Amino acid sequence: MSDTFAGIRLADVPAFMVAQLLGAVTATLLFNWLVPITTEDAEAGIIPHEERKNEKL
Repeated sequence: MSDTFAGIRLADVPAFMVAQLLGAVTATLLFNWLVPITTEDAEAGIIPHEERKNEKL
């Protein structure tokens, strides 16, 4: 049992933090693998201001 709000014993905090960091790294790598962004994709999404002036909103 623990009397902390999160329910994590003080002795378990280092392992908890390592697990959180590993989860964050894993999620980042997985997301980058699922949704790769290339330079060509990024440049295709940029609209110069001159072209936007002619758009009807």
